[in-house]
Amino acid sequence: MTTRGWGANLTDGASRRLELNYKFLPEAAWSGISLSKHQLSRSRVGKDKDSSFVLTELITRWGRESPLSGRIGLEERSPSGESSTSSPYAEATFRYDYSEQSFLSGGYTYSLEETDVSAALHGLENNRFFCNVQHALTAAIITSLR
Repeated sequence: MTTRGWGANLTDGASRRLELNYKFLPEAAWSGISLSKHQLSRSRVGKDKDSSFVLTELITRWGRESPLSGRIGLEERSPSGESSTSSPYAEATFRYDYSEQSFLSGGYTYSLEETDVSAALHGLENNRFFCNVQHALTAAIITSLR
């Protein structure tokens, strides 16, 4: 089995996406994504924009059942007729598989999100924590709590 290797994917259409991957150990991998798109707003005049997003991610495992991942990124937004703004993004997640089809996962994300309110030009700051528990009662019955 190969422990190292590069991968790449390019998608073109309404948005352009370039993704690079590198697996440097059986337990760890890195990926970098670049996304560029143009959004047209049918509901509001002047809300059309160009957006470029760069994201990098590192995934690793601490033991067989415990993957950890981290992402950081930056979005450059250019609304039509306005100056461009930058919006950071960060995410950290973990997962613990305690038995077949059963796990506990959770994490944290930080982002600046756009609103429909024109006064909030630079968006709202979001801090989100999340948790998910999935437990297999039988092979056919699985419960989940979020």
